Amino acid sequence: MAFTTNLPVLIIDTPDSCAITSKTEWVEDARISLVTSSKDSLLQTEGSIRGRGNVTWNLYPKKSYSLKLSHKDSILGMKSAKRWVLLANWSDRTLLRNDVAFECSRRTSLEWTPEGRHVELILNGVYQGSYYICEKIQVSKNRLNIAEMSDSDEDEVSITGGYLMEIDDHYDEAYKFKSAVYHLPYQFREPDEDVLTEKQFDYMRQYVKNLEKAIHYDERLLAGEYEEWIDPQSFADWWLINELCYNKETGKPRSIFVYKPRNERLKAGPVWDYDFRTFTLFDDIYVATNFPYLRRLFKDPKFQLLAKQRWAELRPKFEELPLYIDERANQIKLSAEQNILLWPITSKGNLDEQLTFDEAIESMKQSIQLRMSVIDAFLSDFDK
Repeated sequence: MAFTTNLPVLIIDTPDSCAITSKTEWVEDARISLVTSSKDSLLQTEGSIRGRGNVTWNLYPKKSYSLKLSHKDSILGMKSAKRWVLLANWSDRTLLRNDVAFECSRRTSLEWTPEGRHVELILNGVYQGSYYICEKIQVSKNRLNIAEMSDSDEDEVSITGGYLMEIDDHYDEAYKFKSAVYHLPYQFREPDEDVLTEKQFDYMRQYVKNLEKAIHYDERLLAGEYEEWIDPQSFADWWLINELCYNKETGKPRSIFVYKPRNERLKAGPVWDYDFRTFTLFDDIYVATNFPYLRRLFKDPKFQLLAKQRWAELRPKFEELPLYIDERANQIKLSAEQNILLWPITSKGNLDEQLTFDEAIESMKQSIQLRMSVIDAFLSDFDK
């Protein structure tokens, strides 16, 4: 398929045009270049590529990929790193769900949110459509800037962090545990499996157990014991992002990240994975509020007050999101129209698959307005 574009073009050539068939095995020595729409060079390097995702890799026709550059490099103004993610966003008619959710997060107090840019992808000489190249969630100075642990970090101070955990029902990481009270599927993302020690594993498992007991029992909850274990504001802001985006994946749960800096409390975030079952027009369903921790925290009047205060501060910032969506939509419309011809959407999770691009964009903006009224109503109930 021939294409025209106003977006940068990412060109990846594997040795002998080797196909990418695995999400665990890297195809190495790939040539990677990035050019402007007028063919001016932005990047020339080498690296490795493999598939990524669970449902997206196994069931969707348009595939997402992981990239590992041969050395750290900046891409389209984002901070230098080796590891990058190419998101296909196949089920997303707008191609903007992840991008807009990240922008929601950037308007809160969450400490770090992945950045991304839209590009066209040519893989082994074949046009693959519109992709979103973005930062991988990882612990590093240029991303989630907490202590990077080693296997010697077992003394009283260093064992306290930093940990990056994912709560996800795919439960497919090497080191994982089900939490003691709510049986949530915690998985270690960092320290990596070749670093994590048994003592560090046990520390974090016990930490989560203590946290859940502080949340679960009414007397402890109302006494505010949970504040010893979590940063409440990060959880309030995380709740607002996911309720605003109508992220149903929080209920599975999937792609929920939390992290613990050294000598600090557990914090919510970074946000991730918003391309499916988000930004839909439902006005009477709470989603993130049903995540077990949030369901309990909202039983505490102190947390209710915090959530209302955060909403009062953040609502004006969220009201400006439709302007951001229009700007992004104007940038990618040509790319989106070509992408849908190459990759027709057959899923029905987002309820806008059969709309035109412009109609889907309007629906996304309407969903934000609707969800703001949902949050208004939810928080106003605490005044009764």
